[in-house]
Amino acid sequence: LSTAMVQLGMNVGYTIGGESDCLCPHGRLPQSLDAWFVSETDESDGSLLNYSPEYGFILNLDRDHLDFYKSDDQIEDVFVRFAHETKKKLFCSADNTWVMKLRNRDFSDRSITYGFNPLSDYRIIYRQKQSFAVQRYGRDFGNFNTRLLGKHNISNTCAVIAFLAELGISAEEIQRGFGTFFGVGR
Repeated sequence: LSTAMVQLGMNVGYTIGGESDCLCPHGRLPQSLDAWFVSETDESDGSLLNYSPEYGFILNLDRDHLDFYKSDDQIEDVFVRFAHETKKKLFCSADNTWVMKLRNRDFSDRSITYGFNPLSDYRIIYRQKQSFAVQRYGRDFGNFNTRLLGKHNISNTCAVIAFLAELGISAEEIQRGFGTFFGVGR
């Protein structure tokens, strides 16, 4: 997301939880108070609740970080609280059944779905390897290519597409925005 926004000339600051060849340094402050700020938050210790974002993304949800979370209910509670702290829209993976369970139960009115699931608001139509199309609310939106491999990377790319499209950015501009992205090293 940060790479796309920078490539599109948007006023954005960011922090990245890894190293990226596209963005150096791996964090920067925004140029003004009206700028965007993109931050990768971490659910491993519940610290994502330290933020009150305008927009949020829930890419997946599974039984992870069980040294911190003692039950499924605790995991769900943190993500539902994060959803309620998000001021505008949440972008949720329609391919993760647990994410969809929480979304449908707790915040469907404020969320946008994306993924391979035919019921996604932004549906991925897989073409080949790194090429795919996206349907937006049942209509063709655009064709995309990514330098990243694998369905999870395509799904994450679709989350970025959905967010930028909701801001009114065209499919062509979005493709230009992430054409240079090679991923983040962890």
